[in-house]
Amino acid sequence: MKQKKQWFNLAKFYNLSKGEQRINLLFICFNKKDGLADLIFCIEKGEFLNLLISDGELKDAGWSMTAIEKAYDLVKIAPKLQPKAEVRIRKFYKNHNKEVKTIYNKNDIE
Repeated sequence: MKQKKQWFNLAKFYNLSKGEQRINLLFICFNKKDGLADLIFCIEKGEFLNLLISDGELKDAGWSMTAIEKAYDLVKIAPKLQPKAEVRIRKFYKNHNKEVKTIYNKNDIE
């Protein structure tokens, strides 16, 4: 089970079609203590990308259109290459909870 970070293949975010931008990404976060889901949310891929590239803290992790385009170019040369960038999912949620659709948040219940 991954803790805190999720890794994304940057090349898959290059030149998204309208349909690809509307794909819902579903995030399920698990509590480390009991192993139960304590946060579930979704966001469209295009909106997710826009939030990531507008977050100055994530630029060094590769979340810029320049890095995404370069990753795409590298994958054209070496198709098995997977240039990845990280996102700390709980931190993303904390910073952008107004932009995502929260399905379940244990903290809202307690």
